[in-house]
Amino acid sequence: MPKLLLSHMRRMRGRVRGPRPALPPETQRVHRARQRLKKNAEDNDIDELIDYIDEQILALAIKYKKSRSYFRGLFYQEASMRRRRNQKTSSWSAFLFFQALLENNGKDFKNRANVASLAGANAVYAQLTDDKRCILIAEFDKIKLQAPKKAPNLTPRARLAEVSSSFISVAQELDALSARHDVHALLVLTRGSLEFAMSPKVYTSSKGIKQYFWVNFRCDLDEFAGKMEGNMIAKIRSNRKKCKHDDRKVMAKMQIRMGLNQALVEATSDNGATMEYKRYESAIVRRYNVKLVGWEHDEWTNPSYLKGGLPVLEKLADDVTSGKCQFIKVTPEEIEERIRCIETGEAVTPNCEPRLPSAPQSSISPADAPAPTLPDASASAADTPAEPPVSTEPPPDEAQSSDPPTSLEVPVPDVVAAIFARVFGRQPLSSPSSSSPSASAPIPLPSSSTESVTAQVQEGQPDEASASNDTTEGSSSMRKRKRRQPTDAAKAPPVKCTKPADKSAGMDKPVRKSRAKKGPDVIPPDADA
Repeated sequence: MPKLLLSHMRRMRGRVRGPRPALPPETQRVHRARQRLKKNAEDNDIDELIDYIDEQILALAIKYKKSRSYFRGLFYQEASMRRRRNQKTSSWSAFLFFQALLENNGKDFKNRANVASLAGANAVYAQLTDDKRCILIAEFDKIKLQAPKKAPNLTPRARLAEVSSSFISVAQELDALSARHDVHALLVLTRGSLEFAMSPKVYTSSKGIKQYFWVNFRCDLDEFAGKMEGNMIAKIRSNRKKCKHDDRKVMAKMQIRMGLNQALVEATSDNGATMEYKRYESAIVRRYNVKLVGWEHDEWTNPSYLKGGLPVLEKLADDVTSGKCQFIKVTPEEIEERIRCIETGEAVTPNCEPRLPSAPQSSISPADAPAPTLPDASASAADTPAEPPVSTEPPPDEAQSSDPPTSLEVPVPDVVAAIFARVFGRQPLSSPSSSSPSASAPIPLPSSSTESVTAQVQEGQPDEASASNDTTEGSSSMRKRKRRQPTDAAKAPPVKCTKPADKSAGMDKPVRKSRAKKGPDVIPPDADA
């Protein structure tokens, strides 16, 4: 307390502690090395403490039969522990990876074993000792480090899941900060394009932030997030008409300047690259071997001094934003040519570059366009040579060819192969898909059946089309008969129909039977005879 009061009295009287003397360079190097060692020791102690906490949390979860996340939440360590856990490699994942490599060796894509069939070998995995599992993990980590890093092809569903999990992790970190240091935070997450379907996400560490927004801005946080989402999707273009003429000019020039700087950084892969307009040739072209194309303006100067009216500036800003005005690589020969042009007095600035070609337009009007000539219908078919019919069936080589069996994309280490050989025996575990015959294999028919089929076709059996017509006619007649039959057979009187005089005429056209009517029987006129 006396020290605090003494420092407070000095501050009140205006007595400030004097500046500290600067240390010599050698002393500064020693001090930095000492601080570096101290920081490494601190990091190691913190890692040991986190590992100890993780072990204790696991023991508590086993003892009280609760989840580990429950105890992590009590220590505000849930998010950090989850990230540390995801960084570790699972021995089960390494086991399935190497087992799939051995199982799918020499098989095509259709006959490969899936994860469900491989995951059934739990008893085999239980036979592995801890040393063998550590070997699998070490070899699997080596393969992962050697794999080329490619950009993931994320689907909209995967993108939404990743955004949601990251948002939850950030919110948990802010909750921990708010609980430990009594700080407040506001987090708003919105999408930037219409291609990604996601509703805005809002997080507040306390209710006071919502009350502050409502009292001072008369706006709910959800409403604010919706307006922010609309502004981000529109990308400032929707606010142009609401601004004044001078403000729109300033906005367009700022957009040109920021867009050129961003394009230069992307083209040169140098985060410290800045755009130079007066020293464009020496500071940009000769230094980074790039040049600017697509500059649709008559002047080349700093965007703050550009003239030509608002439509010209906004068009140039749109070209820079869309990537039409961009930087491209140049060869050393082009740089030498540019140097010779500068020595002769020619201008090589971006406004002197050839403009981008416009869309080609036809000089022939629709009225002047020649009409298409139609072939003469009176020409005989004998004059034109008959073209051979185009067969839609694939050639025999392509029809018989199938996907060749693929080899192992990643070589299996000898240590892992020895482990699997001891566990499974001489050969790896066979998958159920390999034992089943392939569905694409042709089924041989007996010679007698093929001969009988050909004999029936030669004897004049009806083809498939006629047979299908007969079956359809028969089915339709059966439906009609079923509809015409009365429900009660006892009430329906017998009906006699006259036969046609000519049998041949009756065979050409089927005779339809009249519906059953109640009344006396119909007697033909020649019944007495």
